[in-house]
Amino acid sequence: MTQEAKEENFFSLLIGNQVIVKIESGTEFHGNLVNFDGSMNVALEHAEEWNGGTLVQQYGDIFIRGNNVFYITPKQKEKDKDKEKDLQIEN
Repeated sequence: MTQEAKEENFFSLLIGNQVIVKIESGTEFHGNLVNFDGSMNVALEHAEEWNGGTLVQQYGDIFIRGNNVFYITPKQKEKDKDKEKDLQIEN
């Protein structure tokens, strides 16, 4: 399996889930991943714009051009964050 196919498979698993898309300017968009393509163009629904940890704007559906995307990552759920904090306290 080529690297491109592996990446496409990874992103396919994220469709319908909450993700964070960080763009080159440092702004983050949080929302449900609706679709993406080979150029890393991304469609999100129920999107929020975040800058420096502060909510800037809420949107419905947005489209982010792939040439602006710095990274895409699954958004960590609150209970996962709590588990991570508990593990840090125990160590």
